[in-house]
Parts: sequence; structure tokens; C-alpha cells
Amino acid sequence: MAASTARAERAHELRVRKHLVRNYAAFTVEGGLFVGALAFTSQVNVAPKIIESLGGPVWLVALMPAMMQVGFVAPQLFVAHHVERWRRHMPYVLTMGVFQRLPYLAAAGVLLLAAGHKTLAVWVVALCPMVSGLVGGTLMTAWQETFAKSLPPRRRSGILALRNLISSLIGLGAGVGIAAVLQRWPGTTGYGVLHLVSFGILVFSLAAFAFVRETPYRQMPQAQRLTLGQNLRRMPGVIRGDGRLRAYLLSNMLWAGAYLLLPFMAIHALAALGRAADEAMLGYFVTAAMVGAIAGNLSAGVLGDRFGGKVLMLISRAGFAVLCAWAMIARGAWEFMGLFVLQGLVLSFSQVGNLTLGIELCPKDRRVTYLTLMALFGMTSMLVGSQIGGLAWKFLSPAWRFQTVAGMCLAAMLGSMVLLAKVREPRGEPAG
Repeated sequence: MAASTARAERAHELRVRKHLVRNYAAFTVEGGLFVGALAFTSQVNVAPKIIESLGGPVWLVALMPAMMQVGFVAPQLFVAHHVERWRRHMPYVLTMGVFQRLPYLAAAGVLLLAAGHKTLAVWVVALCPMVSGLVGGTLMTAWQETFAKSLPPRRRSGILALRNLISSLIGLGAGVGIAAVLQRWPGTTGYGVLHLVSFGILVFSLAAFAFVRETPYRQMPQAQRLTLGQNLRRMPGVIRGDGRLRAYLLSNMLWAGAYLLLPFMAIHALAALGRAADEAMLGYFVTAAMVGAIAGNLSAGVLGDRFGGKVLMLISRAGFAVLCAWAMIARGAWEFMGLFVLQGLVLSFSQVGNLTLGIELCPKDRRVTYLTLMALFGMTSMLVGSQIGGLAWKFLSPAWRFQTVAGMCLAAMLGSMVLLAKVREPRGEPAG
């Protein structure tokens, strides 16, 4: 039995190598275009300010950076027990990928046709990423399985970094484009144009994914055939039985403290610079963040392929702690531009490191369940973090609210680093 398993794994490795160049290119372009498209409607630096300027509630402003992730998680819980048993995942990802992109076209149409209707615009801008995320959640673990089984472990960090590098280069153009669009068409018309641009690029990203050559396992990992209820009931036992997973989940819960700060960075910067009404300035913030992301991804790909995902996550937490401390005292325009550069750098390290380490922590036969748990804990923590930040922003004095939010975020980053240090790096263990 062991010899048969070893032969099957060797045969799978050979097939992965055969299609490596094709899959490397396809996954890189697909992800770069997908994330780059979202830069035009950036949930971190653009959408929160849009919601605020349209008179949306503070809790919704605070939720915007996490809105797509919120939609992503719930469906994963209901499809994980099916996805874990499938031999092929790519046809499903392609089919659902069409519906994942359509909300951006719908949002563009509503915003362009309903110019001047601020209340409608608030909810269209808010719900577009969430609806897209809900559809994306049904395919996320299937995409992760396709990614994990079609690429060798020591190439994953490099691919993730290159994906983010492409998206950052697109984001540089997006920064200029956002500024130009909002200067030419301020308000809902401009937001509609930005959503239309996002949709167009998202279509090309799906076309790129169609070139992936999926490499299914000939001898499937022996996942149990569980019902939805059985799979949900076994999840607490998975956490209790894996101490490394527990430390990873707890560390990521504290990392979600970043969402206390992220929705209010651009709002605070514009207010501190006396340019609260200058929405075109958001484009320059996006550009600065993308410069940082380019530097971060160039570094993260090399470090992640060599040392694994844990070191990237530690660097990201330390960098965000510095960002929190610096943000509390920043005053000048160049300081804030530097902060957004640092933001882009540390978020890129976190994105590459988190997915790299997360995949490598998973047993092959339970990978979908593990990834679903990681997404569930991450989403819940983002929701809690964003709303704590929103409450502080709403009820504290304007003179202290940003410093309070940044201070809480700083404490969360330090706690996350302590917990992450307890996670043993899986790189070098048998490949998952």
C-alpha cells in the first residue's frame, strides 16, 4: 500500500513538472488581473471614503475592507464536504467564476443610470463586493485545491508574489486612473466608471485561468464521505487535535486587528492634510500603496520560496506595528504617502505568507476542511475588528479616535507575533 501511494505521488509530481511553465504563467496572470481589477474600486483606500462621502453609516465604512472576505466565507462551510471528494475542481471554478464577476457589471450599470441617488449608490458600492464574495466563496476552496495540486510547494510563494506584483503594477495605473475619473466625473457617475473598468479586467482574469492544466491526483487522498452536518460537527475536533493549527488561527485572529485601522487610514490622512473633500487624492494614496506592494512582492516571493510562509507573516506583523505607531504622529503629506507605501508592503507580505503557510499546514486529505476553518476564523475576526474600530470612531472624540484605534491595532500586532512564533514552520516536512 505504501509503495503504491509513493508511486502515485511520484507520478503526480512528474505531471506537475510537465505542466509547470504553463500553470505558473496562467495562475500568475489570472491572479494578477483579478486583484489588479479590484484596485479600481479598492476596498481598503477608496470604498470607505466613497461610503463616507455619500453619507453612509460609520459601521458600513468600517466594514468595507472586509466586505468581500465576509461574503467569501459562509459558502465555504456548505460546500467543503463536497469539494473535498472531487477529483477535478477546475470546471466548477470556471463556471462559478462567471457569476463571481457579474456583480461589478451590475453595479456599474446601476451607478451610471442612477447618478445623483446617494442612498442607492451607498448600498450598490457596499453590496457589490459582498455579492461577488458570496459567489466566490462557493469556488474558493476548489480554486485552492486546483492551485495546491497543480504546483509544487516550493514554487507557490513565488507565484503568489508575482500575482501580487502584476496586480500592484495595474494598481499604479489604477491610482492615476481613479484620480482622473473622479476629477472628470465626481460622485456616482465616476464610481460607475470605476466598477465598469474593474469588470472588464476581471473578464480577462477568468480567460487566463482557463489556460491552467489541472493535474488531479490519480490516487485520491482518502477523505471521508461526510454529510454537511457531519463535516461541521467534526471541525471543533480538528482544532482540538492540532496545536499548530490553533496557534495559527489565534495569531490570524489578532492580525485581523489591522481592520480596526485600515478603513480609517485614508479618511484620517485627508482630514489631517485639510483635504477631506478631495476624493481625487485617493488615487495618489492607492499609487503609494502599490509602490509598497511591488517592493513587498519582489521580496516576499524570494523569501517565501526559500524559507516558507511563516517568516513573511512575522515581517508583516512587525511592519504593521511600525505603521500603527507612525500613523499616530504623522502630519505631513510625504509622511502619509510613506505610510501608504508601508501599508502596501506589509499587506503583500501578509497575503503571500498567509496562503503559503496555510496550505502547507494542511494534511492533504483534509485540506479543504482546514482551509475552510482558516477562512471562517479570519472572517469572524475581521468582522469583530472592523466593528470595534467603527464604534471607537463613532463615539470617541475626533481628537483621540484615530490614536485609540491605532493603539489597539498596535497591541493586536504584537500579540499576533507572539502566537505566530509558536507555529512550527512546515517547510521541509512531507509535501502537502
